[in-house]
Amino acid sequence: SVTAELSSYMRKRTQLKEPATEGGDRIEKRWQRKAAVRRVVSLLLKIRDAEESYLESIPENLRGGPMAEAAEETVGRLDEAYAV
Repeated sequence: SVTAELSSYMRKRTQLKEPATEGGDRIEKRWQRKAAVRRVVSLLLKIRDAEESYLESIPENLRGGPMAEAAEETVGRLDEAYAV
């Protein structure tokens, strides 16, 4: 599931150790940060896509229910987060 993927990523990310030296490592650290941000963004997009597919699979008679509203709100917030 997407939650499991995100949890696994966060566990791996918190275990990474950055080099202790200054100087030439700054570019590498910046590259690592950019790569981490790209991975988080891709996971957020996976979550958004999963919520959208869930919305599409909801029967017409349940479209106004609380689960549908929560999914719509989630998609909206993830779209806002991605736009920033």
